Amino acid sequence: MVRLRFPDGKLTFGDTGRLPEPDRLVGQELAIEAIDFAFAVDAGDFHLFAAGPPGTGRATLVRSMAARAARRRAVPPDVCCIYDFSEPDRPLTLRLPAGSARVFAAEMSRFVDFLRRAVPAALSSKEYRARHQAILEETLDERRVYFDALETRATAVGLRVEDTAANIQLLPLNDEGEEMSEEEFDALTEEQRRAIEDRERALRDDILEYLDHAKRLQDSAEESLEELDRLTLTRIVEPKIQLIRESLRFAEVNAWLDDVLEDVITTAETHLPDDDDDSPPVPEALRGARPPAERYEVNVLVDNTDAVGAPVVLELNPTYANLFGKVERRMSFGALETNHTLVRGGSVLRANGGILIIDAAALLSHPYAYPALKRALREGSTVIEDPDDATQGIAVVTLRPAPIPVRLQLVLLGTLDDYVVLRELDSEFAKLVKVRADFEESTELSDDIAQRFACFVGSVCRERHLRHFSQDAVAALIELGARLAGRKDEVSLRLDSLRSVIVEADHWARTDNGAGKLVERRHVERADDEARKRSSLFQQRMLREFRRKSLLIEVSGARVGQVNGLAVLGVGDILFGMPSRITAKTFVGEAGVVNIERETELSGQIHSKATLILNGFLGWMYAQRRALALSASLTFEQNYSQVEGDSASIAELVALLSSLADLPVRQDLAVTGSMSQHGEVQPIGGVNEKVEGFFRVCADAGLTGTQGVIVPVQNVADLNVGAPVAAAVAQGTFAIYPVSHVSEALELMLGMPAGVADSRGRFPANTVHGRVERRLSAMAGAVARRS
Repeated sequence: MVRLRFPDGKLTFGDTGRLPEPDRLVGQELAIEAIDFAFAVDAGDFHLFAAGPPGTGRATLVRSMAARAARRRAVPPDVCCIYDFSEPDRPLTLRLPAGSARVFAAEMSRFVDFLRRAVPAALSSKEYRARHQAILEETLDERRVYFDALETRATAVGLRVEDTAANIQLLPLNDEGEEMSEEEFDALTEEQRRAIEDRERALRDDILEYLDHAKRLQDSAEESLEELDRLTLTRIVEPKIQLIRESLRFAEVNAWLDDVLEDVITTAETHLPDDDDDSPPVPEALRGARPPAERYEVNVLVDNTDAVGAPVVLELNPTYANLFGKVERRMSFGALETNHTLVRGGSVLRANGGILIIDAAALLSHPYAYPALKRALREGSTVIEDPDDATQGIAVVTLRPAPIPVRLQLVLLGTLDDYVVLRELDSEFAKLVKVRADFEESTELSDDIAQRFACFVGSVCRERHLRHFSQDAVAALIELGARLAGRKDEVSLRLDSLRSVIVEADHWARTDNGAGKLVERRHVERADDEARKRSSLFQQRMLREFRRKSLLIEVSGARVGQVNGLAVLGVGDILFGMPSRITAKTFVGEAGVVNIERETELSGQIHSKATLILNGFLGWMYAQRRALALSASLTFEQNYSQVEGDSASIAELVALLSSLADLPVRQDLAVTGSMSQHGEVQPIGGVNEKVEGFFRVCADAGLTGTQGVIVPVQNVADLNVGAPVAAAVAQGTFAIYPVSHVSEALELMLGMPAGVADSRGRFPANTVHGRVERRLSAMAGAVARRS
């Protein structure tokens, strides 16, 4: 049987709408067990790596299990950022019980609004203005008394005292007691001028005494005014702060509120509005320093008010800033500025106390992110700061908030290759990640798996509001899943691909006028066919090239040293098989088998290894009694890209022996399979795509009834070809030949018995090996005669 047909009666439900939700992901028992263990261990260093191919439900399963585990954990505290009055460039971070940070921020926001209204009102009240004016007038009266005394003493010696804002000036008086003019002063003799200077010096001590009194009066007035402001503001602000204290009874908050009260009092005038309220609005980038009241705002970095259990955070773009937060900046008069309200938390902080899920490949693609994440997990704290960047040309003023304690569980999503690379490149990785959950790409097809697969289909239908699937439609999906798995006895666990088929099958069911309310088998098969058709452009192009003879492939007749090999090509996630002509030329010499692809550096390591195995087989088979005198060249015709893999080694051997034995190879057959040095056939991958690829070329040229493909016997269990190939095999117009030894392939393709060596190690004359042996003997003789 070359195509899986899921047996009738194996599924025992009417349609998927009657099935329950799946209790676990299909076929991932080992992964589920590992994830359960990781989330159950109460240790800070048991982090998890979920390893498996994309599309297996890896991220979905981890998220659902993480959410379930997180609900059993305690709700972590909120985190907020506040201004530090002693070190403004190092904001404080507070951890408060869940829900408290939002209350704190709201209270302080209302407090700031209150200040904007209450401070101007208090400092412009009649009572305040009267007391303010009284202090000023009292100071002026006392100063005037001191000034009058100084003025009396100055007048007595013929001088006038003038108290300017900048200094005390002494002006000479004339005989009439009036201020002397410039002409009068210029007319004075030198002796008269010296007399005036002597009188001024005599008053110097009196002036200094006056200035000292004035300074003390000014200081006293300022102290009185400050005390007036303090009493006025304390009377209105302290009750408001006391209400905040009562709503948030936390020592750290109370200590900070003391600083707030003191700052409000000492910066009272800065809280007053600008005098020019009618001025046009200023653009954001041209505004100056923000009002001091912004210092009292609370910046909530983590809000767990509505949390149930611990958080689960999926970080899709794990840049340094997204993981650890950042300090934003804004323009002010063309320059950048920042403050504690512009500090932003990252996913590490949001996941504190819970589980952080990150794609491993994405994490490694961002500079600084992985080393910083390891450091945070190792030290149990995180800092919101800009990473050090040697490429940054200028230094930017920034903030350095205090470190915040963190304890979280990390889950990395990636392939097994990602895991291996991380372990090899990072010596600390094994200490960081102690649990690995391996996700299967396929699982053995059993009755239980089939039933759970049906539950999965029903779950997708309910989730996407699709029509439910009949039993036969689910059976068609299982058959498709087996094809994706590459075996008849397994089903693919790449659920994303199957989910796409489910959605498309629903679409075709809705457009089918003759359909009932369920998705049927024909809709699933059409969804698969249409998806393949949409991705068949490259295949159609190659078929067109075969048809035009631009690609040289023959599917009838026979040719010496020419074999149809099979290769799998890929365009994105679409794989398909195509035949490739392999040719061999043999001649006298001692160079051995030369792989032209290897010589031109178009051969991969595995393909080069297969050529060396071919040499080993020839030596073992034909050089037991004499040296192998052979020069041969092997190549993939019309190949201009890298050749990798060993699945063409049987085809290369057939081409080589055909050339040596001068026996034509059937061109209506293609062959795939690798071989050992003993000629044992070994299984290969992509057998279905390869069979279908050769069938497609044969069908395009016209089936003759003799065409077919030779495959390793071990791959029979993998055969699950498409309906056209299966139908042709059933009708006898196309054949699939399983072989276990290269001799069987030789007999099929060369039309002659391979031959078995006698007791003397010689092969019968009319066999493939006998003809090859005679040709090699003749070559050895020619080499010997040359030398």
